[in-house]
Amino acid sequence: MPPKKTFQTKAATTKTANKGNTTKKVSTGKKTVTSTGKGKTEVKAEQAKPKKKIWTKDDAAARTIQTSYRRFQAKIFLERKKKEKQEYDELMNKLEKEAFVKLVKMKQEEAERERQIEEEERKKKAEQRKRIKRVLEAAFDGDNDELLAIFREVSELDDKADVGHDVIGLAIRNKHLLALVECADANDNSALSEAARNFLQVLMQHGADPRIYAADGQTPEQVASVDAVCQFLAAWDICQTEVLLQKLEADKEQRLEEERRVQETVQNKLEDQVRIAQKEYVSKQNQLNRAYCELEKRITEHDTAAASGFERTDITLNTVHDAELELEVIKIEFDKAQDKLAFTKMKLREQQMTQTGVNGGPGDLPGLKVMVRELNEVLLRDVGNKIKESGKWPLIIDTSGQAAIFLRYRDTNYVNALRPADVEPDRLRIALLGAVRFGKPLVLDMMEIDMFETFSDRMDIIQEGLMASVIDKTILQNHRYLSLLKDSDGEEYSKTRFNDLRTQNFRFFIVTKNPFPPEDLMELTFPIRVFVPT
Repeated sequence: MPPKKTFQTKAATTKTANKGNTTKKVSTGKKTVTSTGKGKTEVKAEQAKPKKKIWTKDDAAARTIQTSYRRFQAKIFLERKKKEKQEYDELMNKLEKEAFVKLVKMKQEEAERERQIEEEERKKKAEQRKRIKRVLEAAFDGDNDELLAIFREVSELDDKADVGHDVIGLAIRNKHLLALVECADANDNSALSEAARNFLQVLMQHGADPRIYAADGQTPEQVASVDAVCQFLAAWDICQTEVLLQKLEADKEQRLEEERRVQETVQNKLEDQVRIAQKEYVSKQNQLNRAYCELEKRITEHDTAAASGFERTDITLNTVHDAELELEVIKIEFDKAQDKLAFTKMKLREQQMTQTGVNGGPGDLPGLKVMVRELNEVLLRDVGNKIKESGKWPLIIDTSGQAAIFLRYRDTNYVNALRPADVEPDRLRIALLGAVRFGKPLVLDMMEIDMFETFSDRMDIIQEGLMASVIDKTILQNHRYLSLLKDSDGEEYSKTRFNDLRTQNFRFFIVTKNPFPPEDLMELTFPIRVFVPT
């Protein structure tokens, strides 16, 4: 133990005159004694100077222990983080595999359903061909009982298919019966022509016109092989035919009017179904959008917590997993709503084709049809100048998602409308300026959700009317894009770096996986539908 230091005491006396009072201070080094003229004495403690810190071996050992402990704790923390990351990666791989297996299973089930539908359709067509053959044979033989039996079979099939007896149901039933009455074989021999060989008088009494000509220009009287038929045709009062024809024409108009009413009723019913399906689809689309945003938020929270040293990152990681699960559930519901909307729209299109007399398949949707391998020629090179001549930017409709992948790995400025970071105003501004500056496409990928209005609002935050100027291409006129520049953009985006030879190559592509984009967006753009050959 070091020896104690001896403090020398120095006495000091101070006298102060204060209104006749005398104050005397005596300093002893550790204490100060104050004596006043009034007989009072005050003693105050005097603070000693702090001792200088002396580093010892014990201090060095303590520091070594603390350093080792902190390294140990850091190693444990790092190992825990690595384990969490490994578990997270394994979980993501597991979810991706499960999602892929589920997707494959859904595709297989869908293919099986389509196969069953096609098989059922083939069976129906085969049975219909058999019925047509029976009808033609029965008509030729004059077998009315067989004809009535066939018609009863058709009616029973309608009963099994739950075809009603209301206006629509009766129209469908009559349509099925008329399909048999008006059927014909490969040689264009109809049931009526087959039956006509044995009951000419019945035909004439029901409006058959003896003045018509055959394809070779001959009249019925000229082709008649029986004298009795020739005599009957020669003696027939043509005025009776005129009356019958007028009646038949009136009946035909009445049937057409009834058919129009039925078709209108069917179309109104289908339009109601489309409106309901569209409402449900928009609702699920909004839920999907919120789910994407919620997942992005939870991921950001987890990353922030991990970066700040929060030890219970398992809590934030669980919230990320919950958000991912919720997103997958909503995706399934969204796909169902989308399929339902597609089916109802397909039925409506078929009905509209039937009503207008236009023949076409359910896949006849507006837009230029191209395959994925044709995108380079059609979209980037614009072979044939179809996009240029339209005066509009292309809207790429691709349910497979391959067009987005194709464009993402080309020389483009790619913007995902569902990623908040991509649509930050300043980042969006630079993406637009870069596309103009280097003369390349700006790609907006909306995925399954209609984000056009939202994206337009984000663009207008940068500059009022900016989205409209991009759509109508006035952004390129009179160097309007230069108004987007900021001093902080650096030399790379100085005005002298913008060359008209490059800026004229700027293009704007909108990509969507929604097979039925809004009509206003379809009118603003040049639709291109991408299909994958099977």
